[in-house]
Amino acid sequence: MPYQQKVWPDNGAREGRYILLAIALLIAFAFVAIPINQRASTDIVLKSYQVRADQLTTRQQTLVSQLKVSHEEIFDLHLELKDEGTMTVWPSILELKDLYLAPFTEDLNWQNLASISWNGLENGYYSGEMTTPELSLAQVLVNSQNEDSPVIWLHTDAQELPTNINDDLLLKQGWKQVVFVQTHRQAHSH
Repeated sequence: MPYQQKVWPDNGAREGRYILLAIALLIAFAFVAIPINQRASTDIVLKSYQVRADQLTTRQQTLVSQLKVSHEEIFDLHLELKDEGTMTVWPSILELKDLYLAPFTEDLNWQNLASISWNGLENGYYSGEMTTPELSLAQVLVNSQNEDSPVIWLHTDAQELPTNINDDLLLKQGWKQVVFVQTHRQAHSH
């Protein structure tokens, strides 16, 4: 009897099984790894009197970002004045204008931001009243006492500020507090 050899057809079935096995392993790995790699939700629940800074109009965001940047300089000036032992421990509006701090300096930017009339109140509070309606706001109140970030309040109607400013009085008058929220893109910038 002649020698017989069985020859299997080369149709790729064996390689196909290896590829299917590799795909199954990848899916199993993804099933395990993806939940582990998820970031925690940073959604902040806002109170009724709060508004996110990124929900403001473009001009309002410009004003808020300028106040946030100028806050650093205001707080540094406060520390310097405090160390010098001067009577006023917070810089005046005139000092802020002399330092060309936006939005306090009366320049073209100031005109574009509703020509705000600024007043320096006691204890690191600054109030601004809009003289033109470009910002859809009537007043802004900035509390610079916090070292990390200013507390900014906005109001759509002109209000007489109480002599002893506190959050409860501002809430009763209908002020909105601006909340700074770090976006996903900002949190993961490299």
